[in-house]
Amino acid sequence: MPKKYENVYIVGPTFGLDRVFPRYGYKAWTEYTIGDAPVIDMVCWTGGSDISPTLYNQKNVRSYPNPDRDRREVDIWTKYRDKPKLGICRGAQLLNVLNGGSMYQDCDRHGGGEHEISTIDKTQVIVCSIHHQLMIPATDSKLIAWAERSTYRENDNGKFPRLPDEVDPEVLYYEEDNALCFQAHPEFGPKTCTDYFFQLVEEYVR
Repeated sequence: MPKKYENVYIVGPTFGLDRVFPRYGYKAWTEYTIGDAPVIDMVCWTGGSDISPTLYNQKNVRSYPNPDRDRREVDIWTKYRDKPKLGICRGAQLLNVLNGGSMYQDCDRHGGGEHEISTIDKTQVIVCSIHHQLMIPATDSKLIAWAERSTYRENDNGKFPRLPDEVDPEVLYYEEDNALCFQAHPEFGPKTCTDYFFQLVEEYVR
């Protein structure tokens, strides 16, 4: 049976996502093929360079942004405000900031390999981790999954230890914008990570 939201516009480098989405029943379109799409049901922003700290009102202390990409992708967000949105890694951070969240520009113990995250459903999932920044959720976000790995976080106010009651947000959802922010890379695996991403797409995208 066709999915309600079937056609996905992938914004940014695909990193193989244009092959992963079809394995889970979606049709993937990129900037090179979007003109042939019969309709756009969802938009997915992908990973890559850090987003510019100017987007969340900070000075640059530990970020490596691509302002041209930022401008283009913010324009696409504005154009498709009425569509469901997915963000992966950098894309998650961009959607978080565009919905009023902020960022830690640096942290430790997230820069490579795999680690376990805890979910709102009281399960644990192994995901990949290829980032050095952390999302700071806006107050109206829903925290869906998190880790407890970093020992410090840094922004333009300084470097701070992670307190015992603080977590590292891994998945957020913004209901008003219909935006799912997924910090890990489902395109890189492991399968638990990929399966979890698409489980959330089915559960939250509306």
